[in-house]
Amino acid sequence: MMCDCRVKAARWISWSPDNPGRRYFKCRNARGLQEGGYGFYAWYDGPTTTFIREVLNDLRDAVWSARREKEGLVLAIQAERMKVEEKITEVDAAQRELEAARKLSCDYAERIAVLKDRNSRLEKERCHLLVLVMGCVFVMFALVLARRNVG
Repeated sequence: MMCDCRVKAARWISWSPDNPGRRYFKCRNARGLQEGGYGFYAWYDGPTTTFIREVLNDLRDAVWSARREKEGLVLAIQAERMKVEEKITEVDAAQRELEAARKLSCDYAERIAVLKDRNSRLEKERCHLLVLVMGCVFVMFALVLARRNVG
């Protein structure tokens, strides 16, 4: 269908409460009457019954409601994804910290083993020195007694 300006008219679908789902033609160059355009349009479909109008309006409202609900769910999912990503980041940081603590623990365990070995060697040396000192004291005591008996 051609409009008054000899341009092919575009076919649209009305979703107004009075004409839900009803198709019509409107010029592509037409603008609202307030903007200096002209109001060419022609109905493609005939008028519908009240029952069909109510059903289409109810279906339209159900679709819009489902879309709003979907948008809300998408936003909720995005928010939850962000929370999950934050938790993953926290878990990764905790795992790195745990790995560092384990490595440090292994380092300390090695140092403790070295220190225990050193402590054991020092204990043996102390025992040997104690026996040596006791032997020296005994020899000194024997020499002192021997000098007293001789003199």
